[in-house]
Amino acid sequence: MEDVPLSAVAAMVGTPVLVVSAAALGAATPRPVPRVQHVLSIRSIASAAVLRRLATESCSADVTSGPEMHQALAAGIPPAEIGFSGSSGNGAALAAALAAGIGRFTLELEEEGALLSALALARGTRARALLRVASLAPNPAAFPAAYNRLSRLAGLDLCGLSISAAAAMEPAAIGTLIGHLRAQGHRVERVDLTAVPGGMDDDALSRCASASDVVLGIPVAGLPPEAAVLLTRVLRVKRTPVGPCIFVDAGRAVFRGFHAVQPRSPHMLARVPGARSPHADPGATLDWVERGDLVMIHPDRDPMSQLVVVDGSRCEMEADRLPAATLAGRAARGYENVTSALPDISHL
Repeated sequence: MEDVPLSAVAAMVGTPVLVVSAAALGAATPRPVPRVQHVLSIRSIASAAVLRRLATESCSADVTSGPEMHQALAAGIPPAEIGFSGSSGNGAALAAALAAGIGRFTLELEEEGALLSALALARGTRARALLRVASLAPNPAAFPAAYNRLSRLAGLDLCGLSISAAAAMEPAAIGTLIGHLRAQGHRVERVDLTAVPGGMDDDALSRCASASDVVLGIPVAGLPPEAAVLLTRVLRVKRTPVGPCIFVDAGRAVFRGFHAVQPRSPHMLARVPGARSPHADPGATLDWVERGDLVMIHPDRDPMSQLVVVDGSRCEMEADRLPAATLAGRAARGYENVTSALPDISHL
């Protein structure tokens, strides 16, 4: 990946390991669009190294707890660009977020708004807040009434909405709600969406935001699938009537579900029939795969394994994901490959 052989990554940190390309990560980052702010969900990103790179692209962030807030701040995301949601009245978490200068709070309940207002007044400030829209049914008038009551709290600067995916609101309905609130004298400057309406790209969202004179916050997947591969080692190849079944040390059995394998040649990637591989060898087949080979899987989520970010010829390893005893053992061996230590699973 980039200028680093995957075999070198496996030799350095062992397997399984999630390998992330810094170049692919940068290429997959959404482009800036007028009146649209891309919001990273910190809970979906377990890697500080990945977060630091995404933070350089001027993305906002959404956090739901104190640890996630500290993770976003440590990655260099400005406090004013961080939104805090999901506290459900946790006074300690709200107070810590206020002390850190967090830029906005998403309120789930009116009681949470009252608590946040009191905490902000105690600090001599006002908390910028959005009110979550979970549903307008069965009483469409209930939400504007709650917005009106919260806007009167001295410690709140209520300035917009957070539209839950469960609300299933189309852009026209959102625009109608914004117009209704403004007609009552309320300020609506920002609308965060927890899900993007179907068929709308960033340019379409930008036009909707301009039409309603708001900033739209839209969710962004933290780690684009094309930027990462899960590198794991084959423990056993089992032949079955429906095809080869590959048992790997990442804790999953794979039936043709991976995109590429790296056989004994350290720089060669073999193609799996029916799968996409950027470095395909048309003559390769699954018969090439043997116990001890490295397998490259495109993961659907960040697995609980070691993570390495490859940036050109550099590798950035996150040691905090490995137990201290494991690191000490690998250091004693000089980070040698551990192929010979494969467990015996012949009984499977």
